[in-house]
Amino acid sequence: MLAALDSATLSGIAAGLRPVALGPRVNVAVLCPPHLVPAVQAVVGDPVEDRSITSADDLSALDGTVGTVLSLGHYLRAGELALEWAAARGVEYVVVQHGLLTPFAPPLPDEVTLYAFSHEDGAFWTGGRPGRTVRVVGSQMLWEAADPYFPAAQPGPTVFLGQLHGRELGRWPATQQTLAFLRAEPHVLYRPHPSERDMLSRATHRLMHRGGTRFETSGRPLPEVGPDVVALFSTGVLEAAAQGRGGWVYHTAPPAWLREFWERYGMTPWTPGRSASEQPERTPAPVRPVIEPARAIARDIFGEESA
Repeated sequence: MLAALDSATLSGIAAGLRPVALGPRVNVAVLCPPHLVPAVQAVVGDPVEDRSITSADDLSALDGTVGTVLSLGHYLRAGELALEWAAARGVEYVVVQHGLLTPFAPPLPDEVTLYAFSHEDGAFWTGGRPGRTVRVVGSQMLWEAADPYFPAAQPGPTVFLGQLHGRELGRWPATQQTLAFLRAEPHVLYRPHPSERDMLSRATHRLMHRGGTRFETSGRPLPEVGPDVVALFSTGVLEAAAQGRGGWVYHTAPPAWLREFWERYGMTPWTPGRSASEQPERTPAPVRPVIEPARAIARDIFGEESA
């Protein structure tokens, strides 16, 4: 197997590397940018060979040794190079879904096997086109979030998860909705997204501070902080629900795509004017697969005995 990894997010590493870690070490290679080498070593546990790969031809040493290429998609460089190499040699190319899908998600390759969170996500992303096979395994990130042995966090104030950086709603509409919610619910803390480091985001944060918004700035992973959460459409809503915490979404006039997104993932809108404990409903916990998603992928690729 050749695993192509471009994402440094926790969800990307879990989806892209955990199946590799569960498989045999023989004839397994990982293609990634240099800054991801420590993450690869931490998960896979094997030494990493430092070799410069700038074109698909640089992967020719793998010819005849790889039967499957696993990636998170072909929209970034490692996935793109791996797809070019695989397509030229007739090697199976598989994509592991690692995040929630909006209409703005990058397209899939024409010939691909998709390991999807659900049948609904599989149909949404493939568009029912021939050449695209869907295998439903669930979400590795949500499976881990629902681990009954995960230490329980002490509940704290409700947190609104920032998404000012996202392109899906547009910066100004997303900012308007965020500020409207925090003005109406002053007891809720704001947790900036790690990507909110650009000049506009920092300026918005300063205005929010001056307006009295309190920030959640622990820097700890959300599951460790343990709050109930509200967001426009963040994965954190499902992560909270998977852990048995409260999760809600908010938008005063959601566009059609956002409403469909909420429905596809079973996300419950926040009822204004009520605290988290007073909400009539909250987002239900996603169904947890019997088999760990990464283990199901490893078994499918390497064989039943591998994991």
